[in-house]
Amino acid sequence: MEIITLISNKALCNTYIIKNNNKCVVVDCGVTLNAVKNKIGNCKVEAIFLTHAHFDHIYYLKEYLQEFNCCVYGNKNCLEKFSDENKNESCVLTSFSVKVLIDSTKFKAVLDSEILHFLDSEIQVIELLGHSNCSMGYKIENNLFSGDTIFLNGVGRYDFWDSSREELVASLNKIKKLSPINIYCGHGDNFSL
Repeated sequence: MEIITLISNKALCNTYIIKNNNKCVVVDCGVTLNAVKNKIGNCKVEAIFLTHAHFDHIYYLKEYLQEFNCCVYGNKNCLEKFSDENKNESCVLTSFSVKVLIDSTKFKAVLDSEILHFLDSEIQVIELLGHSNCSMGYKIENNLFSGDTIFLNGVGRYDFWDSSREELVASLNKIKKLSPINIYCGHGDNFSL
């Protein structure tokens, strides 16, 4: 299994491509479609996983779905943020508005502890609320794609309209129980816990 990290120039958000046996999945949609296409080669994109639906993680979602003709997986609360620039924080944190209009049949809501089957592997869904009400992590082998829940030198913000300090603490405790694990976070360097 190969994990490729791409960094966007919009809020320095990480997008991940996980490749295995000519198949791949993409985690978050913060880099341009061309950047992703340049890295996937001949791999078939099986799915897109969203760690949460803040604007920097969904910026190119529509383009990815159109190009790869796959489904996007995320917390059900992502849906309300796609087309609402207040809820996805774009009009709060930037000088531009982000609205992502997608075919709702392409969205698949996932639940805590659900097991997905992609890349000839099991992918465990882990609800990581706190930074947002739609934060999810995806555990593939000994790797956790944690979004903005935890960073190398800190934790995600919990001062948004849908954030919760208490839920963030509970999510950090969930992650701690997974140790030892490799953390692939939403911004900044990846690390091992």
